[in-house]
Amino acid sequence: MTEFETILMQAAGEMGITLSERQIGNFVTYRRAMLLWNRKISLVSLKSSTDLPIKHCIDSLTAFPLIGHDSVTLLDIGSGAGFPGIPLAIMGSTREVTLVDSSRKKTSFLRQVAQQLDLTGVTVVTDRIENLMHHDGHHGRYDVVISRATFGLPRYITMAAPFLSPGGTLIAMKGRGVDTELAAITEPATGAGLVLVKRHEINLPLIGDRRIILVFRRSH
Repeated sequence: MTEFETILMQAAGEMGITLSERQIGNFVTYRRAMLLWNRKISLVSLKSSTDLPIKHCIDSLTAFPLIGHDSVTLLDIGSGAGFPGIPLAIMGSTREVTLVDSSRKKTSFLRQVAQQLDLTGVTVVTDRIENLMHHDGHHGRYDVVISRATFGLPRYITMAAPFLSPGGTLIAMKGRGVDTELAAITEPATGAGLVLVKRHEINLPLIGDRRIILVFRRSH
């Protein structure tokens, strides 16, 4: 077993997540593709052996218990190298995952990875989310909209809310300093019909970095 697999399994176990052999294999394939592409384009910054398994893969899975095991449609805004959308798709709790990024090189990588991992429910869109906001095919379509610290909270809420289905869930994955952003969201959240229903705080296994996940529910 490789160091990557050992760290991934230990960290997942500490969060109460059991990974199957197939899921571990998919994470290994994902890692291999990422390292290969990372030589050509800047996908992720990797400074230690824990960065990829913990700061990216496991960090993405901190949202997994908040989504649940029901089959849902999920939109990942500003997906980049596929976080958190690809790890969540690997876990199999989603019926459809749409990954959106404006970088053509990154979306080319995402399409290849989805094909390699046989993630048939994954769709990759190359566009700015500001443009997609005006596309009727995406309005009100998603049970869950998620982003990993891509935007400031007020802007994220304004951009993401139109994609949510009635009663849908908006998830913002943040680190320290989120309280300053929270103070500025009352008006945009109210205008979008969003209510903060959960604040989930967790220290990443093995490295202890603090993560704060905010869960909003669309009331109308």
